[in-house]
Amino acid sequence: MPKKFRLFDLQDKSLDLKFPKIFFETIPSGPGTYSFKDKYDILLYIGKAKNLRKRLNSYRQVSLDRNSRKVLRMLHMTDKIEWITCESEKEALLQENKLLRSMRPAFNVLNTYPENYMFIWVRMQGRSLEMRLASYANENEAENFKSYGCFKNRSRTRLGFLAILRRLWLKAHPQSTELEIPSSLMKDKPPYRYVLDFDSEAEAKQSFKNLSQFLAGTSKKDILKIRSVDEGGKQNYSGFVRKIIEDDSEFIEDFFKYGPKRNRFLLKKFAQERLKIKKIIVEQNEIDDWLIL
Repeated sequence: MPKKFRLFDLQDKSLDLKFPKIFFETIPSGPGTYSFKDKYDILLYIGKAKNLRKRLNSYRQVSLDRNSRKVLRMLHMTDKIEWITCESEKEALLQENKLLRSMRPAFNVLNTYPENYMFIWVRMQGRSLEMRLASYANENEAENFKSYGCFKNRSRTRLGFLAILRRLWLKAHPQSTELEIPSSLMKDKPPYRYVLDFDSEAEAKQSFKNLSQFLAGTSKKDILKIRSVDEGGKQNYSGFVRKIIEDDSEFIEDFFKYGPKRNRFLLKKFAQERLKIKKIIVEQNEIDDWLIL
């Protein structure tokens, strides 16, 4: 673990004290990636820049007022700065992704562990509809599960997954209200496996179809319309229930935009053959680069 420093220690340490002014003047002004290392040559951070000289010089202007403690601590530990020039900003972004996946520096978070990106599995069995959250795709569709993903943002995916489960639970229990939703579906973290039982196989089949269209990025309306505040005149929703409905609608919209819909766009652009065989999968080691290209 990185050693913790008092704030006044961090404030007193500047890159200007470690590197002469001429060092910053010799940095190329083109695009590229850069890295910070400590005195033991341990990699601390990897970044990318459209203009390496401008970006690295900006680290000389850090202060407690403008920068986080994390940045100050990183610069306090920095003893070596290196860079790799690239032909374009796009090439720099791709190079950064490659380095982050392979090196995983201590002060980087984004794009370092793509194996943590999530998938959603679904299947129908008789009157039941089952949903699962997983960190890998069900490649062979074992046990009749269909996989969708991967979805980058774990928090957004969990919130969307929970909101969809709540909507489908209400669909399976038409006489119930949001106040009767099981407590396991009202927590901050979702269950990683949940089975919904419908009154008939036909209802389960229709819900499975609507869910599949949503996760494939083709339609969100059938999931959203299960419950809407527009029905408030008829349902006379309380303020608490209306808040649940509004929040869930927002979670579903947000997840659809940055999850299924975006994945479908990426597949159309880079892997149309998967769409033809209804394999709605963007691999974990593909998505970060595809979002750049």
